[in-house]
Amino acid sequence: MAPKGGMSTSSFAVEGVSWLEQVFEMMASRDPTGALLSVTIPDTVAFRYQRPAGLYFTEDGYLRSVDDMSELNAEALLNRFTKGGTLDADDLCATYVYRDRQASEKEGERGTANYVVEYMNTSQLHTFLNMRVKDNNGVLQRFIPCRSATNSSIRVMWTPRTCIVESCSNNHRMDDPRVPMADKAPTFDGPPHLTTTHDISKGLFSQRIKGAVEGVVKHIESLLPRGYHVWEAVTYWKFSAPAKGSAAEEGAGLTLKWASSIRLYRDEVIDVRRIADFWASEARTERVTSRPAPQRAKDVLLCPVSSQPLQAGKGVQVQADAVIAYLRSVARAPAPGGPGPEASWYMHEAQQITDQARQGIDVFPQQRPGACAGGAGAKASWYMHEAQQITDQARQGIDVFPQQRPGACAGGAGA
Repeated sequence: MAPKGGMSTSSFAVEGVSWLEQVFEMMASRDPTGALLSVTIPDTVAFRYQRPAGLYFTEDGYLRSVDDMSELNAEALLNRFTKGGTLDADDLCATYVYRDRQASEKEGERGTANYVVEYMNTSQLHTFLNMRVKDNNGVLQRFIPCRSATNSSIRVMWTPRTCIVESCSNNHRMDDPRVPMADKAPTFDGPPHLTTTHDISKGLFSQRIKGAVEGVVKHIESLLPRGYHVWEAVTYWKFSAPAKGSAAEEGAGLTLKWASSIRLYRDEVIDVRRIADFWASEARTERVTSRPAPQRAKDVLLCPVSSQPLQAGKGVQVQADAVIAYLRSVARAPAPGGPGPEASWYMHEAQQITDQARQGIDVFPQQRPGACAGGAGAKASWYMHEAQQITDQARQGIDVFPQQRPGACAGGAGA
């Protein structure tokens, strides 16, 4: 939502980025004087375009970053987040936060920022790093415990004139073995019956956290072009205890987790007659929810046509036009040396399905006239072979659709 008062901020490209990941890169940069930002964060990995883009952490009281791929591979990250394997398989070790853009684009949800938080144990983290497709950009963070027995978070909604601080605590103890992790870990992302929220905008603690937020805002503003300022920031914090397997005070204290919204304005285009409306403009609608992280590789297999999860022994219903569009997209995918013989096969299949659908014929009969020597049985066995091959490759983390495949019919793939 654009600020009230006639101010336009759409001309500045940085406003189009996702601050969920971008804020860490800016905080890890030196300001014009060469100073680093003094803030505590958990070990954080920003994911962009399904790949880790940077590792951010606090060292000697300052935020630092690493973009060396040797530090960002799955083995190195798993070792870092599990403290060298000292955590058990069921220990909560990481959270993954991302913005669900598909949910935000649904009818009735436009204008709402939908953020999702996933809590992972070491087994789920292994699945995430090695097997899962990261459909949405997001941040993976090492989980840090609270000083209290229950998990809690702090949300700060800051503007230059106001600062609202809220605390949200889970109603269940983290060490209660009777309660599943999905019920005792969420805070602002959990349902109301599992959490308790308090306004703590007054008092010494709120002044301390307000100063921490203003330090982050000041550092970000120093890296913006002249004339741009932060006019609203929504950030999530935690008053943390030392992490399991860490030194006595490592990671303890007031810790910044992530930022869901940072909005800018240009001071040279402020209409002074509407300045009061500008500062009082209402915040953008925001929703934070939690989802269970997939447990095993078979839980994260996706149908290549519909992108829906595939369960063992079950299929996914899709429309015929979706299958046609998928086959054509595979046929048109660029390949080294130009289109191969399999591209013409995919296009032939797409056209065949289209013609059958137009004639009212069952698009996917159990038996079809064979296109290969041996009749329909040979073709059916080829389909079954391909399905099993794709399943095995997906479970092993191999590219599911390589550009070249051995032909299963007489005459090669072109036939």
